[in-house]
Amino acid sequence: MYPRLAALTVSDREVEIGFPKKWDSEFAKYLDNTQRDGYPRNLDINSGSPIGLGVLQSSIADGNRVTAATALLSDTPKNLTVLTGQAVVKVVCDDQRIKGVATESGIIFARKEVVLSAGALDTPKILLLSGIGPQSELEKLDIPCIRDLPGVGKNLHDRLFMELVTVRKPGTPYRTSYRPSSPEDLDEARKQWAQDETGPFSEFFLPQMIGYLRSKALVESEEFKGLASEHILSASVASPEQYLAGAVSFMSLQSSGTVNLRSKDPSDPPFVDPKFLEDAFDKRVAIEAVREAFKFLNSPSLSRDHVRFAAEPDSMSDKDVLAFVSKAATSMWHMCGTMAMGEWWSPNTCVDKEFRVIGLEGLRVVDMSVVPFLPSAHTQAMAYLIGQTAAEKMIAGYNYLDPSP
Repeated sequence: MYPRLAALTVSDREVEIGFPKKWDSEFAKYLDNTQRDGYPRNLDINSGSPIGLGVLQSSIADGNRVTAATALLSDTPKNLTVLTGQAVVKVVCDDQRIKGVATESGIIFARKEVVLSAGALDTPKILLLSGIGPQSELEKLDIPCIRDLPGVGKNLHDRLFMELVTVRKPGTPYRTSYRPSSPEDLDEARKQWAQDETGPFSEFFLPQMIGYLRSKALVESEEFKGLASEHILSASVASPEQYLAGAVSFMSLQSSGTVNLRSKDPSDPPFVDPKFLEDAFDKRVAIEAVREAFKFLNSPSLSRDHVRFAAEPDSMSDKDVLAFVSKAATSMWHMCGTMAMGEWWSPNTCVDKEFRVIGLEGLRVVDMSVVPFLPSAHTQAMAYLIGQTAAEKMIAGYNYLDPSP
């Protein structure tokens, strides 16, 4: 059994979180010794004050992944019908009112309104295919514009992260000892999981320590001083046999990208350009974060059994660190902002505070695309909060307090 916590209560249901079933044999030492090395301890990263090192809480319960579906739809409401294999192509509009959605196999009409929750990449794609977005861009693809909304697909924010891996001395305690290491072990692990949901598959890929660190060099940098975002400071490689790895996630990034259509064909994926590291501040974040991460991994508590880094910059100069990040970093899939909620006068605003798409009736967007900038936190809880907030607004708006038919 996993140690379990109630992480988030949505309506009368709980989205459970828990801790790993097995711990690294030296994990407690790491946590104690890094505190002595000067890194503050944080007993609850989700408390609202995240700075410090602590124990990672995972979306796992009894060895199973917990999702919004498993947590909230285990007892499906009688008035909910879930259709699978029905990819939405576009929304159906009649004189500025959305009447339903077109799928690959037909049209589904809405009695009251359509709520689009396809995420920060596919939500703008569906709306652009529907003729909702920047008119000049739609005209290039011969898509009739039913609502000129310049912010659709713009203001894309995403988070970069990378892994730093240290190769450790032979015989050092390491986590891969309880991972399947051969085809035979993999088959045995599958059988064990199918039988009673235990074994290696119930333990796989669970990081244990997490930390939010604030770089003094970054806060004192000219790039930081030039920001207008006051919310930033508010509380809110192939693996070697034996290794210690740390994932470095870059917070408060300022660059914004775009999501555009490649063609009128709904089967074509959108063209996504996150424009990572275009902002001078983002470059400074990456440089100082990597320096801080190497300093952390080289601390006395963690470097005792190190042999070498699996990969590292040629030097710790700005140029070499940035080149290293450009090669090694990738998206954390925390996309948001492409249907931003905001003031009516902002060019990027697409939805109002009720989640309604500006200038259209019968259409709301309820997903991370409405968040105008990335929070300095994991986006999972925010995504759940967005859904709950929108639901409360719709229930109040329709005076519909009893969801039973």
